[in-house]
Amino acid sequence: MAKNNSIEKIHGKYYTPKKLALAMTDWAINKPYLRILDPAFGRGAFLEAALNTIEKKGFKNSKKLYGVEIDDNAKKYLSNFLEFGAQESNFIIEDFLSLRLHSSFGDKFDLIMGNPPFVRHHQISNKLKQVAVAAMQDYEFKISTMSGYWVYFLLHSLSFLKKGGSLAMILPKAFISAEYSKEIRRIISNIFEKASILVLNGRWFHEAEESVVMLLAENYIRNTQKYEGNKKYRNEEELISKVGGFYIPDINKTINDDWNLISEYIPDEIHKFLQSSLSNNLTLRLKDLVTIKIGVVTGANKFFILTKSESEKLRLDNKHLKPIITKSRLLKGLDFLNTDISQARKDNLKTELLITSHEEKNLSKKIIEYINTGKLEGINNRYKCRNRNPWHLVKDIYSPDAFLHYMSSSLPHIILNLTSSTCTNTIHRITWNKQFTDLEKKAITIASTTSLAQIGFEMEGRSLGGGVLKLEPNSALKVIIPKYPISDVHETYEKVNTSLRKGDKELAVKIADEFILEEFLNLKHNFIKSLRTWWKKIMMIRQSSSIKNSL
Repeated sequence: MAKNNSIEKIHGKYYTPKKLALAMTDWAINKPYLRILDPAFGRGAFLEAALNTIEKKGFKNSKKLYGVEIDDNAKKYLSNFLEFGAQESNFIIEDFLSLRLHSSFGDKFDLIMGNPPFVRHHQISNKLKQVAVAAMQDYEFKISTMSGYWVYFLLHSLSFLKKGGSLAMILPKAFISAEYSKEIRRIISNIFEKASILVLNGRWFHEAEESVVMLLAENYIRNTQKYEGNKKYRNEEELISKVGGFYIPDINKTINDDWNLISEYIPDEIHKFLQSSLSNNLTLRLKDLVTIKIGVVTGANKFFILTKSESEKLRLDNKHLKPIITKSRLLKGLDFLNTDISQARKDNLKTELLITSHEEKNLSKKIIEYINTGKLEGINNRYKCRNRNPWHLVKDIYSPDAFLHYMSSSLPHIILNLTSSTCTNTIHRITWNKQFTDLEKKAITIASTTSLAQIGFEMEGRSLGGGVLKLEPNSALKVIIPKYPISDVHETYEKVNTSLRKGDKELAVKIADEFILEEFLNLKHNFIKSLRTWWKKIMMIRQSSSIKNSL
């Protein structure tokens, strides 16, 4: 049995650290003779932890341990269980989603626990996807085609669970953040008498893109008929003390339309303000001001976007080139200037988007030669390219009024576009919904940097691994920002802009808060300080390795 805590990815699975598995099995195994299944046992972290808990509690039921794993190499990790009395026939090397209860294990299980594969929907092979979809046909569950692989494992596990049984699983944070997961949480809420979520501190799985949560569900109802058996639930306090994290005791609350994880952290005072501010004419939503769309999708950035030196070497005419931003980190201040694009060119970044034509006769010999090199490389057969006519004409390349960070570690905000540049789809493009004066545009960018707006971005965004906040266009449109003044804006704009360009984001937020929240909206000074404090705490929660410490 492997004794180290290293994380290794095989067939899309990140293996579980021993400490996490032990804490979970100590919580889950609360009586002797439980029949226990891990549907994706990998290196056996949960089975080993279960054996440890069984021995520690004196239950002596190692023969009741069962597991499934698709990777044939997993057999070498079974020796420890067999030495302690587990049956070799209890462990099946097969795709769990291809199994059906009676043809594999016969009887149902008291406890199902483990860590299903973290594989996003677009990374699931066609072969595995067909098996997964076939498994779901046995149930009435309606799941999104955007669902990750873990969803199929979680739902398929239910057919192996006894009435009154328990479920304990490590799941990606998408379980509480992805839109498609709301229906999954609704299902769990309906078929277990008690279900809770522990949002784990930091990134236990360092190579995974997302942090993780723990689903703890007890007394499987099945078909929504109340289970009349043992109603004595497990106590989560010891589990939480061992692994840390933020505990959500009732999964039912997470299926409300207005629920999100950040709302769990912030105090009632801020909640009440956000709920009343729109009707009190103190705030508005971004959708009232702007339209947000993704940046340019070329289908082959390396081919269509060049550095200045590359375009000069190819002797491409400027009329066939358009400046484009490919890096979100170039958006430092409240505006994007020609000097910024010039600096990016000096740094040899890709800043030149190739513009061709419907008619090849309108193209220079040099461009046609370059297009032909793309055909030789098979660029024309790539998905986005082959759906264009002609394949080399990148469309929808307009220059937006402003930009918005798509993914950032801190302080997403609106940046005025004072150039002819467009951007790739790593950045969002903003168009004003109506004619605004230059002062109004500047005021809106300042408002987007206030602590109030930042809390809104945190609430509507999705936290990815590494502390990155991801903002989809539709989510960003929901963000609440404060009403803004339309006079005496210039001085504050310059101060905020300068602070951001120097990298002093906290100072920028403080200046914006004082100008808009305190001087214009007349909010109380202590409340504004509280907003700023909670913005920083929420950001730390996303970025920090310890939620406990950041609170």
